[in-house]
Amino acid sequence: FLWPLYGTAELPQAFCRMCAVFGGIYVLKKRVTRLIVDSENKFQGVVSDGKRLNGKWLIANPSYICAIEGMGVETTKSVSRGIFITDRSIRSSDEEKVTLLTIPPSVSETPSIVRALELGPPNFACPKKSHVVHLTSTSSESQSAKETLRRTADFLFDVGAGNAEKPRVFWRLYFSQTEMRLRDEVGSLPVNVLATSEPDGDLGFQQALTKARSLFDAICPEEDFLPAPPDPDDVVYEQEESRNNPGEEKEEEKVPVQEENRSEER
Repeated sequence: FLWPLYGTAELPQAFCRMCAVFGGIYVLKKRVTRLIVDSENKFQGVVSDGKRLNGKWLIANPSYICAIEGMGVETTKSVSRGIFITDRSIRSSDEEKVTLLTIPPSVSETPSIVRALELGPPNFACPKKSHVVHLTSTSSESQSAKETLRRTADFLFDVGAGNAEKPRVFWRLYFSQTEMRLRDEVGSLPVNVLATSEPDGDLGFQQALTKARSLFDAICPEEDFLPAPPDPDDVVYEQEESRNNPGEEKEEEKVPVQEENRSEER
């Protein structure tokens, strides 16, 4: 089991860096207001801030697609999440950098198991003399995350009862995530518009990786998935005027006047 230092935010950053190395372009702080589809129901581009951006494919979260086109989505299941910052580890020993626990329904009093992931200072995910714990479990939409995970939190932590044998909670947060997918009756979705998957209740990223590979194979069936990035020194960029940023003006090279030339002019 591998865990990235500084937390899972390093994973999307790694994808962003890899995309940039292979020539990807990022447009930030822009909102897509409309999809452009031709008469053959094929995606052609998007409209953002009144400007058209052409594209061969569109990959988006189902919630974005339904918000833009008014398409319906359906909820598959709800995932309850809890984040806790404690004064010490759940384990009696702090040698382990990552702690994984599975709490059965007989203890958590939930329909499904609760998974606990604890990270310590060696992971650079929390300050020294503290730990961060993530609780995850599937639940019904009618039950809040706090109601789902409260029994497990009482079992693992001291949440105000004054039990010195358990880690004391400095801060906690409960929230719910819903897994959505486009409804089957949406047959008008263009073939070159692909929907990603929602976060699930697993601690790993196997589902996201599998979905990413399936989308990649649909667009680039003959290409290697996640090739090793080249050494930055080996990357050759095309020297073309069209590759300059719009509105960028080149500064004329200024030749410094030598002191001996000045003396001759005098």
